[in-house]
Amino acid sequence: MKYRITDHAIERYCERVKPALSLLKCKLEMEGLIERFGGQPQDAPPPWLNEDPAKVGRARYLLLTDDIAFAIVGRLVTTVLVAGGCSEETKAYRAAKKQRAKERKAARRRASESRPLPHNLKSRIEGESWPI
Repeated sequence: MKYRITDHAIERYCERVKPALSLLKCKLEMEGLIERFGGQPQDAPPPWLNEDPAKVGRARYLLLTDDIAFAIVGRLVTTVLVAGGCSEETKAYRAAKKQRAKERKAARRRASESRPLPHNLKSRIEGESWPI
């Protein structure tokens, strides 16, 4: 069976399985794995996947090894799942990225709160009558 592979799936394969390979080499390797091991995808997620069944949606799973599976929707490989999840470096990177985004959002909120009102709005709030 022939599958298309999303950019996201290729990036996750590189990140989680073969970090030393380029994106192109990861894609070629994934295509080879699908050709070699690509049986029928199964409806049940791998036993090591700790996902809420409601979040899984309509994905099916092509189990390549005991600890690597491709999530498939239709004929599209959408992501790569690995037993044990992400590496500690990936988890730390994602946590730091999330923290930076949170700090930027808080800084924008503080900046907007401390910004003075335009004079035309300020005078109306302080007691001038509103035009009818």
